[in-house]
Amino acid sequence: MRPELGEALARWWSWARSAPYQVGWERRGFRSSCPSDTLLARSETLRQLLVLAGNWPCDAAWFATWLSHLPVPGGALAGLLASEVTAGNDAVTEALLASAFGRHPVSGTTRDGLAALLGSDRPDLWEQVVVLLRAAGRQEGLRSVILEAVDLAHPSAFAALLDVVVSEDLVRFAGTVRAVGVWFGEELAARRTGQLPGLLAELARALVDPAPLARERVQPGAPEETFVRLFALAQRDAHAAVAAAADLLAGPSGGDAGPGVRRAAVRLLAELGLPQARAALRPCLADPDLAVYATAVSAWPTGPYARDRHAQLDDDDVEVLLERVRTLGAPTKVETGVVGSRLLQVGSAHAADVVLAHRPVAAAPPEALAAASADGRSGAVQGLAEDPVAHRAALFGYVTDPSSWVRSQAHRALEALPEITPAEAALLQDALRRKAGDVRRTALTLLQRQSPEAVAASVAALAAGTPEQSAAAGELEQRAGLGGAEAAGAPPPTQLPQHLRHRPEKRTPAERPVAPPGDGFARFHATCLRVVTSLRAWLSEHRDVELRTWYGEVALLADLRWLPDAAPGAPLPLEEVLGPWWERTAPEFTDGGLELALLRAALPRQDAPWAASVSARVVGPVPEDPHASALVLPVIDSLAGSRWRSSWADVVLDAFEVLFAELPLSTLAGPTATAERLGSRRVLVEPGYEVWCDGREAFAPPESVLPLETLTPGQVARLWRLARFLDEPEGALDVLDGPRVRHHELYELGSGEGRLVPDQPWRHRPGEELLCRAVEAGGGHARRPPGRPAPRRRPGAATGGPRRHHRRPRGADVAAAAGLGTHRCCHRGGRRGAGRRDWRGALAR
Repeated sequence: MRPELGEALARWWSWARSAPYQVGWERRGFRSSCPSDTLLARSETLRQLLVLAGNWPCDAAWFATWLSHLPVPGGALAGLLASEVTAGNDAVTEALLASAFGRHPVSGTTRDGLAALLGSDRPDLWEQVVVLLRAAGRQEGLRSVILEAVDLAHPSAFAALLDVVVSEDLVRFAGTVRAVGVWFGEELAARRTGQLPGLLAELARALVDPAPLARERVQPGAPEETFVRLFALAQRDAHAAVAAAADLLAGPSGGDAGPGVRRAAVRLLAELGLPQARAALRPCLADPDLAVYATAVSAWPTGPYARDRHAQLDDDDVEVLLERVRTLGAPTKVETGVVGSRLLQVGSAHAADVVLAHRPVAAAPPEALAAASADGRSGAVQGLAEDPVAHRAALFGYVTDPSSWVRSQAHRALEALPEITPAEAALLQDALRRKAGDVRRTALTLLQRQSPEAVAASVAALAAGTPEQSAAAGELEQRAGLGGAEAAGAPPPTQLPQHLRHRPEKRTPAERPVAPPGDGFARFHATCLRVVTSLRAWLSEHRDVELRTWYGEVALLADLRWLPDAAPGAPLPLEEVLGPWWERTAPEFTDGGLELALLRAALPRQDAPWAASVSARVVGPVPEDPHASALVLPVIDSLAGSRWRSSWADVVLDAFEVLFAELPLSTLAGPTATAERLGSRRVLVEPGYEVWCDGREAFAPPESVLPLETLTPGQVARLWRLARFLDEPEGALDVLDGPRVRHHELYELGSGEGRLVPDQPWRHRPGEELLCRAVEAGGGHARRPPGRPAPRRRPGAATGGPRRHHRRPRGADVAAAAGLGTHRCCHRGGRRGAGRRDWRGALAR
């Protein structure tokens, strides 16, 4: 890490003491007057920043420069950059401003960059974002990204932007309504937006009030107004909001105002996530108003990744919730929203789940365990599995749980036991009355963890039971070696039969393709360049055209980022915009659009030097344009798919052979040891999330470019051999007895336990349709005779000349390589017309 970044992190640590204290997807922009409330958020963000600093050891100005290109999790950089702006770092400030207004040569407008400007304490920078919002006009994307960054802004900056939203009537846009719903944590419908301008104006007034925060400030009114005032108070000091909401619940004004104000106060308290807020909510767990109860109990979430999953319940709370278990009954949805809609599901099972989630599992009441849902029982088993020896009696109770997921967790925990007791063996023998395969496997495994005499007794007891138990008795006897020499010499049940152990020599060889010599693609370069440059200019010229999208909404062309897949013969995509461009450009194409297919295949999807170099051999040098529309590549993909001609197939296959003939092994993703051996690198972004740049993904997948139903058997064979190389670029490996390495999943602060996996890059297995067509075409296992060189031919010659012929071997080898066995369809590879049959039928057979 750079020393300059260390100093910036120290400044950020102090700055973040007064920053919003919540983390995660459901965070709000609440601030606290108690610095200890921000400790969790600061610790989580610091870990993310340290990971980024390890991957990119640069200073804060570099991160501001490359912000739009970094995989930043959860806005970790926004706070760091905001603290640097507050500290007077001019380089960071200038980079963020230039990016926000689209003047930066490297970066662009980002949510984190705008949040950094708005989160600083500089009103002049807030005003710049206000100007940007006013100038957004019909740019839905820019307006949305600004509003998405508002809720984490400085309260005064939040108020300034709210004034713009109200004065410019931005609530008429659906994106604004969605953003407001995110601020409040409720779903807003477009038909209910009439009240939003007044509520947002009230929120702006409450945020900008410079008077000292006091309980008297929040006066009860309509439920929406009460909630908005409390929300504004929490934006500056959540503890003051707790006191104000508690007064509304306990004081006479709250009673006079009716249940609506109580719901608004409880709604805000449930969002705060503070122990003081949950203390104020405890009386509401017994409230007769079901909406008040549902809102209050949501402060104790049941999800394993919820924000306040470590909140605790005392004995009185448990008694109240057990009464809810007895009285609520079946699950029902309750409307708890104040400004919009917020449906919560409550019922007996949910109340039991809350008890299990926020009470030590060992002390959980049996009544809650019996009434809990599958998710609640799953959480309970996870707690018990932390010490399976101490909690073995409770874990054995879940061996036959109705939920297979709960059973699997219990089974994994019980498999850690070195031995079982006679009472536990009796439970397992009784469980073998069930037909579930996972119960059978676990019971037989655990029953072997007895003395030989006890195992023999279990066999005898099972043999006298039901037919299912009797069958299990024979299997247990064989596993334990109690059936004599014949049983002792039997192979372990987990060993594959010999006829299913396919060795590499019986599988399709994975050989690197040989690129044809010469510059056979040079004749396409000029047209490819004209297509890209003219399409970029056309999309830029029509960026403000309104279109009705394929999912029914109206959007600007500039806001579209993708297009649906187009099959051969499909209509022209975006015909109202692209129609004139296509009429002008179509006469320049070879064979009706061959250059489109080449561009689709050869334009790099990764920023890799080797990919750019080999791409230039196929489509020529295509200069990058950072300001080009994001639709350029999707339009090319869609046009190539809809205009496809079968005469292009051999040329496109030639192109893919040129592209992947240069695939560097050092760009392949794989297990930890394999990646180190190959010299590839993975980037850790956050716990459980790694970024790999696998070279096989540098270009479009060949199967997606070539419509398989239009290929001849010989072309299918070529594509199959290419797919096999991409599947195993180092050659076919014996997956049963070949070399293995231990793979460690990366985490922020260390590695997992690891698991043994084959020593090869991660497999990129061909799709089912290509596999079945290769089986039926009979060309999947074609190989050249030893010593025979690869045929040489000019790229594209097959469009009008003779096709390349290959020996057709048995299709059974292809199916064997994929583990499909020798089905009848596998022996039909030599039949004429076999490749035209439906591939799904081959898979079914």
